[in-house]
Amino acid sequence: MDYTLKVNSLINSIRELRSENVSDDNIFAVKNSINDLLAEMYPMRKYKCDSFYYTHNTDNVAFGLVVIPKFKDAISKILLDDDKIEINKFSVELDSKMFDYGLSDEQVVTLIMFNVLHLLNDNVVDKVRDIVTDYLSNHDQYIKLDNNQNSRVQLLDFGIYDTICQLTSPLQIVDEEVVRADQYLSELELYELPEAINIAYKKIPGCTSVVERSPKLNALDWCFRVYSRLDTERVPAVRLLNKMSSITGSVIYKAMIRNALLILNTISTDSYIRESALQEGSLLQSIKYNGLRGLENDLYEFMLRARNADTEDEVMYALKQINTRLTILDDYIWSNDGKKDPNRDRWQSVYDKYIAIRDEIAAKKVYNKRNYGIFVDYDKIDKTDNPNGEDYSL
Repeated sequence: MDYTLKVNSLINSIRELRSENVSDDNIFAVKNSINDLLAEMYPMRKYKCDSFYYTHNTDNVAFGLVVIPKFKDAISKILLDDDKIEINKFSVELDSKMFDYGLSDEQVVTLIMFNVLHLLNDNVVDKVRDIVTDYLSNHDQYIKLDNNQNSRVQLLDFGIYDTICQLTSPLQIVDEEVVRADQYLSELELYELPEAINIAYKKIPGCTSVVERSPKLNALDWCFRVYSRLDTERVPAVRLLNKMSSITGSVIYKAMIRNALLILNTISTDSYIRESALQEGSLLQSIKYNGLRGLENDLYEFMLRARNADTEDEVMYALKQINTRLTILDDYIWSNDGKKDPNRDRWQSVYDKYIAIRDEIAAKKVYNKRNYGIFVDYDKIDKTDNPNGEDYSL
């Protein structure tokens, strides 16, 4: 089948991103062009580019291109089930620095479609499962999912999604034969892949001039290390994630980093393991009590946030943190409903105060970041599914 018209439409949409004033219409045009091309290639499949982000990246390290799948409950579906998983929805983020490196519009389209088509067709979830299985076997570890481990397990989301990105990225190709004759690009009559990656490898940090190599799965290894040694790795992990957030230009990765930080900060108040709890004789009771005390101590911080938050980003981040704490409190309160717990009224009071703070923050009038002239609506990340069942827009 001839896909020339759809491919040319996508090339023209990409060309419009080179203008000084990129509008939302330009962004939507790229997303719609990708979806139109996929609909023509796969009329029986419901593939969808759910979000396209064009990041005007001036001050941060170049990241090039990110194409990431979108599904809820990534950990349980990928790591704890054997069912076949089809990736139907995804997000694309393009770095404005790609235009600074001398790539043509057709070469940019070639890189995007290589990434998209390999994500949709390469059984990447099974590859991730094999990688994780090998890792756990080599390190004599296992993954356990129970009521006290859910938050900690979600730390692995970052590594899982990063691995999927690496396995399908045109900037991390491990098979030289794919560069010479990629089956999907040949079908679209896009033949600029060798030259495109040759330019990208020379310019984008993290790429190399040698095609034949192993994928870089440092993030997955790091996530498992933090997961298995949370008591010693939590504080260094928070520092590293904060540094990563300040360096990367990718809004998708910044969102995933925020989610990981939220989990780590929640875990710190949950107090998973305390030596004193072992001495007191009731580990579970001590965990719950220390965790709830931590949530109570956080009230003052959120009162200050309610007064000072003035941007959508600050409001959304605070609301997500409050919702996490409300979930923990609600679970404890209802699990003790009708029981003789002398502290139940105390935690109900804490719950009610969080509700009041949330209502106050939600009612605030805030300004939108797009007033600064950034070409990406960062807060739209928070309107799509992320690895933790909230938004992305990981």
